[in-house]
Amino acid sequence: MHRRTAEGLERHRDRTRVAVETLAHHYVEAGDYQRGLDYAKQAAAAAEKIFAFDEAITAYSRALECAESLGLDDEQVALEEAIGNASAFGGNLLSAFEHFERALALARDPLQRARLQCEAASTLVINGDPRGLDLLHDALNVLDPETHSIETAHALTVEGRFHHLACQHGKAIELIERAAALVAPKAEGNELSAFEASTLTTLYPYLAGAFQHMGRFEDSDRWAHRAIEFGIKHQIPFAESLGFEFLGENSVSKGDWEKGLEYAAIEGELAARIHSRERQAWIHLYSGLCVLYLGESQRAERIFVEGIALGEAVGDRRAASMMRSYLVLALADLGRLDEAGTLAHESLAVAEKMGLLYLRTEALRCLAYVHFKLGEFEEVVRLSERIIELTEGTDARNSKLWAGPVHIEALLALARREEASMRQSAYAEMVSDCQSAHFRREVSRLEGLLR
Repeated sequence: MHRRTAEGLERHRDRTRVAVETLAHHYVEAGDYQRGLDYAKQAAAAAEKIFAFDEAITAYSRALECAESLGLDDEQVALEEAIGNASAFGGNLLSAFEHFERALALARDPLQRARLQCEAASTLVINGDPRGLDLLHDALNVLDPETHSIETAHALTVEGRFHHLACQHGKAIELIERAAALVAPKAEGNELSAFEASTLTTLYPYLAGAFQHMGRFEDSDRWAHRAIEFGIKHQIPFAESLGFEFLGENSVSKGDWEKGLEYAAIEGELAARIHSRERQAWIHLYSGLCVLYLGESQRAERIFVEGIALGEAVGDRRAASMMRSYLVLALADLGRLDEAGTLAHESLAVAEKMGLLYLRTEALRCLAYVHFKLGEFEEVVRLSERIIELTEGTDARNSKLWAGPVHIEALLALARREEASMRQSAYAEMVSDCQSAHFRREVSRLEGLLR
């Protein structure tokens, strides 16, 4: 019956629109796995074009069942990879890694394995999982920049991101700019393969991130705009979304909080279009900070609580950890200091367990803020000095930019004026090399307190 239905639908396709997923279903049920495979792949491709990644994954999974029934190993590798990429674009990084792992278990060609290793590493880097570095080093042992420029660029980009998460932002910029030079000819062209598009989609935002954490917010904005332009040119809304995320985050540190909310609204539309909960989580992060610094602490609390749930749902522990720390700030501003203190200690414990330096320093500065609100200035100084100690020998500035004023004001409250003056001089020197009107205003305010 299923075969007759499928063949009848096929005969009338020139007159009546027939969904390819319907043909795939009937052929699979009829045991015709080759035709089921062909139509399921067509259905997946059609779903991806409209960013319906859940539907694409369902169709690719049906195609995978057909390939398994037919004993087509190469087809299984390609389909596991396709499911991995669709999962990643949809924001489900845990699932994406599992499918790349399955593809690696089946793949035999060294170049194909290198590409899969890079893709798997790209799903691990978001949480700083060190397994990703091992995968990248294995891939780079195989890849030749002359003959495999895109694959090499992808590996360098993800490796740079790992250095970024270790707060070695200068090294990250060096690696990713090498990658950008390798892919420049492709970026300027009009046609891109799926792997080329994936590589360039992350390359520009990762550069934006590295400059951002050095306090070079205008330089970061330039790369964020490059990501948006790339996304528009090649019709990749995920790339646009990443670009707007960095514009929004930079707005937080530049003190342009209303503008940050405008970017959040634009990115929100893009995230809805591509059905990405991962993008929604990061929108909650920077929009929550914008709202917080505009004085709407209660609204910020709601945004962070929603964002934490989104981050945890898609396996983005880094976003969830950061928002947990920022929720501490909102609770402290609302006067719920006991609650804020408990959460601050929990957030610090999570950050320490994850081992990512920026998560640790952000958790420390948010805990210091609670102690500042409580008037426990010695503890503020201890925590602030811990941030300085942890970031010694790194390029990390963001946490110090935000923690500096609280540190200096705590020293003044303790009548340690000479020490406060020394810290103020060091803070002013750091800010002078950054690109933020907000922190320049903070320098002027602190100078007034010291006069």
